[in-house]
Amino acid sequence: MGDVGDNFLARANVRLRRLPEPEIPLGDAPFVVDIDDAEAITLVYPDGAHNCETLLVDPRSGDVYVVVKSADGDSPVYRAQAPLQANGVVALEHVADLQFGVNPLPGNRSTTGGDISPSGDAIVIRTYNRAFLWRRAPGCR
Repeated sequence: MGDVGDNFLARANVRLRRLPEPEIPLGDAPFVVDIDDAEAITLVYPDGAHNCETLLVDPRSGDVYVVVKSADGDSPVYRAQAPLQANGVVALEHVADLQFGVNPLPGNRSTTGGDISPSGDAIVIRTYNRAFLWRRAPGCR
């Protein structure tokens, strides 16, 4: 899970919580699941605060990616390379730039979410009115 939003660009860092997949009881809801062993991971951008709503975890490498949400469509992509140490501070690395709102990524400029498929062969990032899919070649990191 991630607490990576920063609408006011005021946070010195953002945080992840890593926890084991909980056992979800079958039957009637509501239910409560206690989680005792969540780990905290603090992420720091190399160039100051950013707002983000897109948090991706690569099932192939374990790397964590954040995609910046901006009104102008300029969306840097940052990576926290696995393995991520619990209760530590991880410096994010700038690895790519995406420009939403213009071809080849037309439509709204603000990223609002995304995911990587369980096999790691497809990556999707969405804006308010579009979703963009990238296919990964076999063996590509």
